[in-house]
Amino acid sequence: MNKSDMTLERMKEILAAYGADPALWPADERPMAEAFIAASTKARELADCARALDLQLAAAPTPSPASAAFMDRLASMEVPKHAVPKPAAGTRASLAQLFGFNSFLPRAVGLASICALGIVVGASGIGRTTPHTQVIDASAYLITNPALMTEIKEID
Repeated sequence: MNKSDMTLERMKEILAAYGADPALWPADERPMAEAFIAASTKARELADCARALDLQLAAAPTPSPASAAFMDRLASMEVPKHAVPKPAAGTRASLAQLFGFNSFLPRAVGLASICALGIVVGASGIGRTTPHTQVIDASAYLITNPALMTEIKEID
């Protein structure tokens, strides 16, 4: 890749993936990207927006991980007996006597229900993609929208 191979689209990808800090960019593309930013006003605007986003992300509070003592205490807790409902007395016995399958019949009915649901969903086409389905890249929107970034800068 030579200096003229850097495109605005590739610059957007680099900024979206690695941020505005050139030290984090791929080493083989770093000189071309820096030269492209120096030569292009649009690329400079993109880098400025990415820098503003990086600053906001750096200023955001990070959640603290749970302490080891808390995790140990949580793991050692027993589930209260009243938290796990028990079936009514005699329910299993009556099913076993009626059908002679003990625990096989409820599992078979559940499996048959799941299979039927899968057939219905598959036949209905739920979840199929259409030619009009698009994936929205929010990071590219933030980086390429100077008006939005101006609003963000004004908030700071």
